Amino acid sequence: MLLFVGLGNPGKKFENTRHNAGFMWLDAFANFLKHSKYYIVTDEKIENKEGYAIREVRTPISHGGNIVAFLVKPLNFMNLSGPVVSSIVSKYKIPVQNIYIAHDDLDIPLGKFKVTKGIFPKTHKGILSIHASLKKLSMWYIRIGVDNRQSKPEYKPLAPADYVLLKMTEDELFDLKTGIINSISTTLKIVKDL
Repeated sequence: MLLFVGLGNPGKKFENTRHNAGFMWLDAFANFLKHSKYYIVTDEKIENKEGYAIREVRTPISHGGNIVAFLVKPLNFMNLSGPVVSSIVSKYKIPVQNIYIAHDDLDIPLGKFKVTKGIFPKTHKGILSIHASLKKLSMWYIRIGVDNRQSKPEYKPLAPADYVLLKMTEDELFDLKTGIINSISTTLKIVKDL
């Protein structure tokens, strides 16, 4: 069983911000799998009590109809993601090596990405929350580059926490989506059993 978690902040106010790159990644990944003949992806189901949105990825009935992965968006704010992820890991008995966390990364230029195991940005509050709840670090990180500060002088004085909450321009969204598509391809090569 695999778990893919996309990090972001809920609500329209945060749509198309850098900090929601993980949500965008998860939506793109679900769309990609939905158009594959090998998987069935359920519609997003909101679990208000537990505080997350979830999709199941199943094999077709002809291949057993088994659940092979969960796609989850914690619907608390970014720095409260940990308890949600921990509850899902516990509920479905998901081993840490089968967890993939998609998130924005200011250490990587916009449009670029890294998929790493056990290597993560040390100041990302969503990641830190997950580590505090799970007490484990060795999951996979889909690190989506969002840094475009060098291209616009008006971005430079902003604190990182303010910068990642800015809405992106159309050009920036195009670059981000290109990076997301490429990172999905890399992730699928790593996840050979999916």
